[in-house]
Amino acid sequence: MDTITVGGTADLAVTIPYQLGYHPGQSLVVVGLTGSRVLGIMRLDLVEPDRPDVGAEALRTFARIGADGVLMVAFESRPSEGASLLRSFRAGASAHGLAVRDCVVVRGGQCFVVSATGHTRGRGRALPDASRVPAIAEFVARGRSPLADRQSLTALVECDGSALSRQVGSRVADLVGPTGLPGAALTDLDDPRITADSVRAWHLLLADRAGPVRADLLASALVGLRDRGWRDGLLAWLCPDTLPLDEVRAEVLADLAVIPRPAHGDREQVSAGAGAGAGERPTGDVGSQQVSGEGLVGSGVASGEGTARRLLSWCRLLPDDTDEVAAAALTVAAHVLWCDGDGTLASVALARALRVAPHYRLAVLLDQLVAAGVRACDAAPGRSGPDVGHAA
Repeated sequence: MDTITVGGTADLAVTIPYQLGYHPGQSLVVVGLTGSRVLGIMRLDLVEPDRPDVGAEALRTFARIGADGVLMVAFESRPSEGASLLRSFRAGASAHGLAVRDCVVVRGGQCFVVSATGHTRGRGRALPDASRVPAIAEFVARGRSPLADRQSLTALVECDGSALSRQVGSRVADLVGPTGLPGAALTDLDDPRITADSVRAWHLLLADRAGPVRADLLASALVGLRDRGWRDGLLAWLCPDTLPLDEVRAEVLADLAVIPRPAHGDREQVSAGAGAGAGERPTGDVGSQQVSGEGLVGSGVASGEGTARRLLSWCRLLPDDTDEVAAAALTVAAHVLWCDGDGTLASVALARALRVAPHYRLAVLLDQLVAAGVRACDAAPGRSGPDVGHAA
């Protein structure tokens, strides 16, 4: 298991945009800890109304998954902007038996210690330059760099409106029509020809043998996800830790054998130094996440994270009017992201999935898991609860 070391709270604050995937702006970021290990991270807008329940759900989730403390970092644009929310979280943490390990405000390139009233005290100290924080180099080496803001994440899942997307949409319509299923059908496709074409397409696309993305090949791959047996088998194949292969239909399992599969790779962790009060690797917007990567056996995508990004690039070629085909592709991408620990991007993908097909059941269920802060490792078969000895 690889560990990324962060030297202290100030260094951790610098890494937060890299772990979230975007610059948080005016936000409160709360890190749930057990000992020196991070279980998850949550971000809230700093201007949330002063209500008792503002952070109750997040703190309840942290307590449920085994946290014994929290670290809070408020990103302010003006003094005392986050004082009310910080007070609310301090009181809530105590009520849930969570120790506040550290509480700081980041403003104007300075890091300030926060008092029990939520206000800064004393003089701030300059945040270290990102180039001087070794953990940043580790994140960059793993392909993580922050976007401008959370809204920028939507561009990663929305249709790009390109000529190729129109071709894909047209081809999807051609393939869906002959199946005889109504547009909103959420049943097994049960069309051997469509499924066989989809298996071939997935093999070529994931094994990097397709060359530039072709509309016909991509449409074949994604329309096949309407076959729930094939879709669920593909999820079991791409996310080995969450779905048991012994529950996959035999004919589907045979088809999956030709597709590159993520290995059970090591999880990467971020470990904070003694002065930080924080431990390992938070990432995401709500719930429990992880910085992780799983290598592939043989040719194909280099990591689980790379697989998810590729899936999202295909989702950007699906117009909204492809309905449950788009929802299926987005949900598969979200599931892989969730297993990789990127709850933020998973929730964004699920939001679009539920917009284009509000009753797509797998998206509804996965959205509930992500929103509740359930970790993929805890949802795995045979797991009755969080294992705090396992990388979250």
